[in-house]
Amino acid sequence: MTIYPSTSSCRTHHIDSNGDPVYQQRFKWVLPYHDPGLAPVENSEGSYHVTTVGKPAYDVKFDRTFGYYQGFAAVQKGQVWFHIDTQGNRIYQENWDWCGNFQGGFCVVRLNNRMFHIRPDGTIMNENGWTYAGDFREDSAVVRDDFGLCGHIDINGQYLHDQKFIELGVFHKSFAIAKDQSGWHHIDQLGQPLYPFRFENLEPFYNGIAKAVTISGVHVLIDENGNISPLLGQLNSINKELISLPLPILEENVKEKEKQLREQMMFVTRHMYKMGYNYTIDGNISHRLSEDKILVSPTGQHLGFICPEDFVIMDKEGNLIDGERKPTSEWRLHNRIYSMRPDIQCVIHAHPPSAIAASVANVDLGKVFSHYSPIPTTDFALNCTEDTAKVLEPYIKTQNWAILKRHGVVTWADSLSNAFLRLEGLEQSARIVTKANAIAEIQPMPESDVQKLFKMWGLDFDSYGTGV
Repeated sequence: MTIYPSTSSCRTHHIDSNGDPVYQQRFKWVLPYHDPGLAPVENSEGSYHVTTVGKPAYDVKFDRTFGYYQGFAAVQKGQVWFHIDTQGNRIYQENWDWCGNFQGGFCVVRLNNRMFHIRPDGTIMNENGWTYAGDFREDSAVVRDDFGLCGHIDINGQYLHDQKFIELGVFHKSFAIAKDQSGWHHIDQLGQPLYPFRFENLEPFYNGIAKAVTISGVHVLIDENGNISPLLGQLNSINKELISLPLPILEENVKEKEKQLREQMMFVTRHMYKMGYNYTIDGNISHRLSEDKILVSPTGQHLGFICPEDFVIMDKEGNLIDGERKPTSEWRLHNRIYSMRPDIQCVIHAHPPSAIAASVANVDLGKVFSHYSPIPTTDFALNCTEDTAKVLEPYIKTQNWAILKRHGVVTWADSLSNAFLRLEGLEQSARIVTKANAIAEIQPMPESDVQKLFKMWGLDFDSYGTGV
């Protein structure tokens, strides 16, 4: 690798490794040298390239010049951009509104607000162009279509895979970062995710490890197998410990417990929104504070933007004890579970789409068996009424989750963490079943296998029907 002179601190000339100028003249500005030993400069006559001793590489002057990449340099003359060789000659006749540097045998150019990849002879790879086109790395490039979705193309201009994303990174050592509606993750060259979870921010893999920030703001490391290593002892901007699952054990002091619960419930409900389990003002959440007090989300509240102070305290009859707003209109649902299950500490009511879709399609997740335990579906009941609590009653004592037909889902548990995990598990099961149902008729699981699952779950097989 050739070592060239570097730019001076004042950016008017080039210097050697000792800091001495390699030529006498001074320019308005200079840029670094690139192979084959030429650097862009500008003086009163215009912009051009000089050799390592400060001599012009050719006689032509331009308005702007840039470094050589793969033997060609981008230049601007008047309102047009194009590329030149090391002799200052145009390498093609086409003009562009802007052009970049050649990378991987191609260069990104812009014309009439469209972006294209061109070859060294000026021919365009894709005549229709893109709203965005990135440089080629590892024989692929990122492009964005007219619908605002990103994909990878190969050196022939064909999509590498059929997956589209909101944001997308170039492949680095066979993996790329991608963002869908749930967040950032890594994908392989087939566009498939390496793991099921998503991040708020994410970097490419370096030496098999990538830095990431979880949805809750926790900085972690993740490897190519999806194994996460948390960076312990992190503090946020106000020196408070960051929240992540599993949630910390609640304080014994009543006031501290309430304060802690408000923050944890905010964390969970915002994550529910980011994961698509709730939209608009749908859904509600509650947690026992004491025998006769329940901390609950207020009616008409968008859970994706809720704050700790928004939660209110109600009694067993749904009456407001503390707070400025009314408790959720589904308070009967929550209180019915607490009254029938003294062991339950938290109730979540959400509206995840796959679970609701299953009930609309009359697919009974209590009869379709996978690695999740059976998920019952209640009869239909008008929401926000006593009937909603009544149709749920048959399942409260023996189950920990249920789908409210054509409405939503409810999960209940001994902790906020477990109630949320059951919500995720329920929706994941519904997602699997609804996708399978869309592909073909679901095949019944052999009864002997179902019995094994029931034994593993600790459930009474004889109390359930089998089949689909």
